[in-house]
Amino acid sequence: MTEKLDIRFNTGRSYSEDGQIIYATWKQGGYVKFADVTRGCYGRFNPNEDHMSEEALRLAVQSNYDSGRYELVAAAYNYYNECNKKENE
Repeated sequence: MTEKLDIRFNTGRSYSEDGQIIYATWKQGGYVKFADVTRGCYGRFNPNEDHMSEEALRLAVQSNYDSGRYELVAAAYNYYNECNKKENE
């Protein structure tokens, strides 16, 4: 069975009254896509992991996002749009 994670978390950073909301998704063997719906940023990166917990995914997103180790691709943009719609429903 393929492992898949979908998370939503708040970094606690003060980019808005609600902090900084980030969504992330990862499927075993694939890339992580993330969407910062507070700041309007998105991207993807290869975590080089076969197994990951929700906490490990959160930490990987924050680390790669903060250091600019991600790429802008259409799939990540589409994911951002999906997450932004969910956040604003």
